[in-house]
Amino acid sequence: MTNNDRSMTRPDDSTRSPQAGRLEEILTPSADIVETPESFVLMLDMPGVSRESVTVSMEQNVLKVKGTVGEFPQSGGEMLFREIRATGYDRTFNIGQGVDRERIDAAYEHGVLTVTLPKREEMKPREITIR
Repeated sequence: MTNNDRSMTRPDDSTRSPQAGRLEEILTPSADIVETPESFVLMLDMPGVSRESVTVSMEQNVLKVKGTVGEFPQSGGEMLFREIRATGYDRTFNIGQGVDRERIDAAYEHGVLTVTLPKREEMKPREITIR
C-alpha cells in the first residue's frame, strides 16, 4: 500500500448461500487503515469470530482475510425464534510493492483483527543531511 496504491477490493454486500440446510451470511468486515512512518496498519471489525477461525493469507498482491462465526448452541428447550446464524467474514485488499511481505504480522483481540504491513526500507521517509 502506497499513497498511489491504496486500492481495495470489496466483495458485494451481504450475500446468502445455502449450506447444510441453512442459510449462511457472508459479511464484509468494516476496516480502518492507518499509515505510520514504518508501516500500514489495517484493523478489521469481526465480532464473534474466534482466533482459531481467522485466516490471513497473501497471494500475489492480494491480502485475503476470512473468519467464521458458528451458531450459538441451543441450550435445551424448543427454539422459538432465531436471528443469530452462522456467518462468515470475507474481505480482500490489493497491496502495493512498498510492503515488506516477509514481515507482515497479524493479531486478533476482542473481535478486532489487526494486520501490520511494514514498509520496505526504501519506502520509509528519511531525512537528507544538507551540506
